[in-house]
Amino acid sequence: MPNIAATAKIGRGVVLGRQNVVIDDYVWVEDGAVIGSGTHIRSRTHIGVGARLGEYTPSDTDSTIIIGKGVDIGDGVIIGLGVKIGSKTKIGKSTRVDDHVRIGSRVIVGSGVQICRYAAMQSGVHIGDRARLGMFSQISSNSDIGANANIEDCVKVGFGGGTGSKVGTWSILRIGSKIECGAVIGDNAMIDECCYIAHDIVIPNGKHINQDEVAS
Repeated sequence: MPNIAATAKIGRGVVLGRQNVVIDDYVWVEDGAVIGSGTHIRSRTHIGVGARLGEYTPSDTDSTIIIGKGVDIGDGVIIGLGVKIGSKTKIGKSTRVDDHVRIGSRVIVGSGVQICRYAAMQSGVHIGDRARLGMFSQISSNSDIGANANIEDCVKVGFGGGTGSKVGTWSILRIGSKIECGAVIGDNAMIDECCYIAHDIVIPNGKHINQDEVAS
Protein backbone atom coordinates (compact mmCIF):
# COMPACT_ATOMS: atom_id res chain seq x y z
CA MET A 1 0.00 0.00 0.00
CA PRO A 2 1.18 3.57 -0.68
CA ASN A 3 2.61 5.49 2.26
CA ILE A 4 0.96 8.93 2.10
CA ALA A 5 1.52 11.65 4.70
CA ALA A 6 -1.58 13.00 6.39
CA THR A 7 -0.87 16.52 5.10
CA ALA A 8 -0.54 15.44 1.46
CA LYS A 9 -3.33 16.43 -0.92
CA ILE A 10 -4.31 13.87 -3.55
CA GLY A 11 -6.68 14.95 -6.34
CA ARG A 12 -9.54 13.12 -7.98
CA GLY A 13 -8.81 10.19 -10.24
CA VAL A 14 -5.17 9.87 -9.17
CA VAL A 15 -3.73 6.40 -9.78
CA LEU A 16 -1.10 5.19 -7.32
CA GLY A 17 1.13 2.16 -7.83
CA ARG A 18 0.74 -0.80 -5.50
CA GLN A 19 4.37 -1.03 -4.36
CA ASN A 20 6.74 1.38 -2.64
CA VAL A 21 4.96 4.70 -3.27
CA VAL A 22 5.98 7.28 -0.66
CA ILE A 23 4.38 10.74 -0.61
CA ASP A 24 5.78 13.12 2.01
CA ASP A 25 4.26 16.05 3.92
CA TYR A 26 2.45 18.83 2.04
CA VAL A 27 2.74 17.24 -1.40
CA TRP A 28 -0.04 18.21 -3.82
CA VAL A 29 -0.91 15.69 -6.54
CA GLU A 30 -3.51 17.11 -8.91
CA ASP A 31 -6.40 15.36 -10.64
CA GLY A 32 -5.72 12.48 -13.01
CA ALA A 33 -2.02 12.07 -12.23
CA VAL A 34 -0.45 8.61 -12.33
CA ILE A 35 2.20 7.83 -9.73
CA GLY A 36 3.93 4.53 -10.51
CA SER A 37 5.22 2.03 -7.98
CA GLY A 38 8.69 2.75 -6.65
CA THR A 39 8.22 6.55 -6.56
CA HIS A 40 9.22 8.79 -3.66
CA ILE A 41 7.86 12.35 -3.75
CA ARG A 42 9.46 14.54 -1.13
CA SER A 43 7.81 17.32 0.85
CA ARG A 44 6.17 20.45 -0.61
CA THR A 45 6.23 19.14 -4.17
CA HIS A 46 3.51 19.82 -6.73
CA ILE A 47 2.51 17.24 -9.37
CA GLY A 48 0.31 18.74 -12.10
CA VAL A 49 -2.89 17.56 -13.74
CA GLY A 50 -2.44 14.35 -15.74
CA ALA A 51 1.29 14.07 -15.04
CA ARG A 52 2.67 10.55 -15.27
CA LEU A 53 5.53 9.22 -13.15
CA GLY A 54 6.71 5.86 -14.50
CA GLU A 55 6.25 2.31 -13.32
CA TYR A 56 8.62 0.31 -11.15
CA THR A 57 10.41 -2.79 -12.51
CA PRO A 58 11.31 -5.06 -9.57
CA SER A 59 14.33 -6.57 -11.36
CA ASP A 60 15.89 -3.14 -11.92
CA THR A 61 17.18 -1.63 -8.68
CA ASP A 62 17.85 1.73 -10.39
CA SER A 63 14.27 2.27 -11.50
CA THR A 64 13.04 4.07 -8.40
CA ILE A 65 11.90 7.63 -9.10
CA ILE A 66 12.93 10.28 -6.57
CA ILE A 67 11.36 13.75 -6.67
CA GLY A 68 13.13 16.23 -4.36
CA LYS A 69 11.64 18.73 -1.94
CA GLY A 70 9.72 21.69 -3.32
CA VAL A 71 9.65 20.46 -6.92
CA ASP A 72 6.92 21.74 -9.27
CA ILE A 73 5.94 19.32 -12.05
CA GLY A 74 3.56 20.84 -14.60
CA ASP A 75 0.41 19.49 -16.19
CA GLY A 76 0.85 16.56 -18.60
CA VAL A 77 4.51 15.93 -17.77
CA ILE A 78 5.76 12.37 -18.32
CA ILE A 79 8.55 11.07 -16.08
CA GLY A 80 10.33 7.81 -16.98
CA LEU A 81 11.92 5.07 -14.87
CA GLY A 82 14.82 5.79 -12.55
CA VAL A 83 14.58 9.59 -12.83
CA LYS A 84 16.09 11.67 -10.02
CA ILE A 85 15.05 15.35 -9.65
CA GLY A 86 16.70 17.65 -7.12
CA SER A 87 14.98 20.08 -4.78
CA LYS A 88 13.24 23.31 -5.86
CA THR A 89 13.29 22.33 -9.54
CA LYS A 90 10.47 23.27 -11.91
CA ILE A 91 9.39 21.12 -14.88
CA GLY A 92 7.10 22.90 -17.37
CA LYS A 93 3.89 21.45 -18.77
CA SER A 94 3.91 18.74 -21.44
CA THR A 95 7.61 18.02 -20.95
CA ARG A 96 8.85 14.45 -21.36
CA VAL A 97 11.68 13.18 -19.14
CA ASP A 98 12.85 9.75 -20.30
CA ASP A 99 14.34 6.91 -18.24
CA HIS A 100 17.33 7.42 -15.93
CA VAL A 101 17.65 11.18 -16.37
CA ARG A 102 19.36 13.14 -13.60
CA ILE A 103 18.20 16.71 -12.90
CA GLY A 104 19.89 18.79 -10.20
CA SER A 105 18.46 21.29 -7.74
CA ARG A 106 17.00 24.67 -8.70
CA VAL A 107 16.75 23.71 -12.37
CA ILE A 108 14.09 25.33 -14.56
CA VAL A 109 12.84 23.26 -17.48
CA GLY A 110 10.41 24.97 -19.85
CA SER A 111 7.27 23.61 -21.47
CA GLY A 112 7.30 20.96 -24.19
CA VAL A 113 10.93 19.99 -23.58
CA GLN A 114 12.20 16.51 -24.48
CA ILE A 115 14.96 15.10 -22.25
CA CYS A 116 16.23 11.78 -23.59
CA ARG A 117 17.52 8.78 -21.64
CA TYR A 118 20.56 9.17 -19.41
CA ALA A 119 20.83 12.91 -19.93
CA ALA A 120 22.10 14.82 -16.91
CA MET A 121 22.04 18.43 -15.80
CA GLN A 122 23.57 19.98 -12.71
CA SER A 123 22.10 22.60 -10.40
CA GLY A 124 20.90 25.98 -11.59
CA VAL A 125 20.47 25.01 -15.27
CA HIS A 126 17.77 26.68 -17.37
CA ILE A 127 16.24 24.83 -20.35
CA GLY A 128 14.00 26.88 -22.66
CA ASP A 129 10.64 25.83 -24.07
CA ARG A 130 10.61 23.05 -26.67
CA ALA A 131 14.33 22.38 -26.41
CA ARG A 132 15.65 18.83 -26.84
CA LEU A 133 18.46 17.16 -24.87
CA GLY A 134 19.80 13.98 -26.47
CA MET A 135 20.87 10.73 -24.83
CA PHE A 136 23.88 11.00 -22.49
CA SER A 137 24.02 14.78 -22.93
CA GLN A 138 25.50 16.63 -19.95
CA ILE A 139 24.72 20.21 -18.95
CA SER A 140 26.87 21.79 -16.23
CA SER A 141 25.77 24.10 -13.43
CA ASN A 142 24.17 27.45 -14.30
CA SER A 143 24.20 26.83 -18.05
CA ASP A 144 21.37 28.24 -20.17
CA ILE A 145 19.88 26.32 -23.12
CA GLY A 146 17.62 28.51 -25.28
CA ALA A 147 14.15 27.74 -26.56
CA ASN A 148 13.97 25.25 -29.46
CA ALA A 149 17.67 24.39 -29.16
CA ASN A 150 18.64 20.86 -30.15
CA ILE A 151 21.39 19.30 -28.03
CA GLU A 152 22.20 15.97 -29.67
CA ASP A 153 23.49 12.76 -28.08
CA CYS A 154 26.68 12.79 -25.98
CA VAL A 155 27.10 16.59 -26.06
CA LYS A 156 28.72 18.31 -23.08
CA VAL A 157 27.87 21.94 -22.30
CA GLY A 158 29.65 24.19 -19.79
CA PHE A 159 32.33 21.88 -18.43
CA GLY A 160 35.82 22.75 -17.19
CA GLY A 161 34.99 24.75 -14.07
CA GLY A 162 33.84 28.34 -13.71
CA THR A 163 30.50 29.65 -14.89
CA GLY A 164 28.13 27.72 -17.12
CA SER A 165 27.71 28.21 -20.87
CA LYS A 166 24.89 29.66 -22.93
CA VAL A 167 23.32 28.13 -26.03
CA GLY A 168 21.01 30.40 -28.02
CA THR A 169 17.54 29.75 -29.39
CA TRP A 170 17.14 27.38 -32.34
CA SER A 171 20.83 26.41 -32.19
CA ILE A 172 21.99 22.85 -32.93
CA LEU A 173 24.88 21.11 -31.19
CA ARG A 174 25.68 17.93 -33.10
CA ILE A 175 26.66 14.56 -31.64
CA GLY A 176 29.72 14.54 -29.39
CA SER A 177 30.46 18.26 -29.45
CA LYS A 178 31.89 19.83 -26.29
CA ILE A 179 31.32 23.39 -25.08
CA GLU A 180 33.61 24.60 -22.31
CA CYS A 181 32.58 26.84 -19.42
CA GLY A 182 31.78 30.46 -20.19
CA ALA A 183 31.33 29.91 -23.94
CA VAL A 184 28.35 31.57 -25.63
CA ILE A 185 26.67 30.03 -28.67
CA GLY A 186 24.47 32.55 -30.48
CA ASP A 187 20.97 32.03 -31.83
CA ASN A 188 20.49 29.82 -34.91
CA ALA A 189 24.08 28.59 -34.75
CA MET A 190 25.25 25.09 -35.64
CA ILE A 191 28.18 23.24 -34.08
CA ASP A 192 29.18 20.16 -36.06
CA GLU A 193 29.84 16.67 -34.69
CA CYS A 194 32.67 16.31 -32.17
CA CYS A 195 33.66 19.99 -32.35
CA TYR A 196 35.29 21.63 -29.35
CA ILE A 197 34.49 25.20 -28.26
CA ALA A 198 36.95 26.53 -25.68
CA HIS A 199 35.99 28.50 -22.58
CA ASP A 200 34.76 32.07 -23.00
CA ILE A 201 34.55 31.80 -26.81
CA VAL A 202 31.56 33.62 -28.37
CA ILE A 203 29.98 32.11 -31.49
CA PRO A 204 27.91 34.73 -33.38
CA ASN A 205 24.26 34.29 -34.31
CA GLY A 206 23.80 32.08 -37.36
CA LYS A 207 27.41 30.85 -37.38
CA HIS A 208 28.20 27.31 -38.57
CA ILE A 209 31.29 25.78 -36.93
CA ASN A 210 32.62 22.67 -38.65
CA GLN A 211 35.50 20.32 -37.82
CA ASP A 212 37.91 22.38 -39.92
CA GLU A 213 37.00 25.55 -38.00
CA VAL A 214 37.09 24.59 -34.34
CA ALA A 215 36.87 27.60 -32.04
CA SER A 216 39.56 27.65 -29.37
